[in-house]
Amino acid sequence: MHLALLTIIATLPVVNVEKLPRMTQGRYEVLAQRDKNTAWQVVWFMNRIAEHYGKEFTNAMPAAKARVIVFSNHDDFLAYAKEQRGDAQSALAGYTAVRKDPGGGRQWELVAFEYPGMWRTLAHEGLH
Repeated sequence: MHLALLTIIATLPVVNVEKLPRMTQGRYEVLAQRDKNTAWQVVWFMNRIAEHYGKEFTNAMPAAKARVIVFSNHDDFLAYAKEQRGDAQSALAGYTAVRKDPGGGRQWELVAFEYPGMWRTLAHEGLH
């Protein structure tokens, strides 16, 4: 990646994800930068994918509620990824990580951004 692009990414302000519109249903809490309707669409999709994976793979269901964050643009996604992971490759479309929940326990966090392949990325990351 070019040094100039890395410098720009490093200076982008990081969105406060705790203030994003959210929807909680089934096994997922979804925070969506765009709006609550996007959060609802993603939480519905993720729960359907989890049902499908649960039928295909016996250990595919997360033990605790997973958190999904969907950014409305690639720049905010990369800024958050850099803050959380320490890197932000420009080709990154989504990732899954383990984070500490507010109670100090482990929680899966799936992070992606809106683009034409987002649903495929969410389905892929949801299997981790």
